[in-house]
Amino acid sequence: MARGVRGLSNWTAAPGAAPAIDRKNGFAEVIGANPKLKVIRSQTGDFTRAKGKEVMEAFLKSEGKNINVLYAHNDDMAIGAIQAIEEAGLKPGKDIVIVSIDGGCPGVQNVADGVIGATSMQFPLLMASMGVEAVKKFAETGEMPETPAGQEFVNTGVELVTDDPVEGIPSITSEEALEKCWG
Repeated sequence: MARGVRGLSNWTAAPGAAPAIDRKNGFAEVIGANPKLKVIRSQTGDFTRAKGKEVMEAFLKSEGKNINVLYAHNDDMAIGAIQAIEEAGLKPGKDIVIVSIDGGCPGVQNVADGVIGATSMQFPLLMASMGVEAVKKFAETGEMPETPAGQEFVNTGVELVTDDPVEGIPSITSEEALEKCWG
């Protein structure tokens, strides 16, 4: 199946890095469970287009045609990687399948254009409003917010966006996602 998988991520334990570490660990758990898949290289893209492009350029230089899948921890890094892939004369979405996380309008549009195979749509306005409500409640009552029983976080939802759905994995199309994307 895969010749190799590239992961762009923020591997550090800097303040606020917990979501990135959770993304990395979830990805590694799934890839590690499939003997047909192998991570051949991974490096931080610092969640920016410029760094995503820089890292992908280095990956292409060192690994060349061994790369057939790229997993980026956010749509901006994926967009930077797309630039590097195109500049190398390759076709993103064809020569290298790209998946990412965020589901903002630019990432969703890249799914619609066939450049990104899938993105996981998050809902930052819901996250922000729930955070503001929790701070407001704490300021008024001193009560700390509670997570649902058995969870370490409050789930604000996620939807897989792809125009190439896989049976058994719930997803929405890029057309549906463009109706509710952000950014």
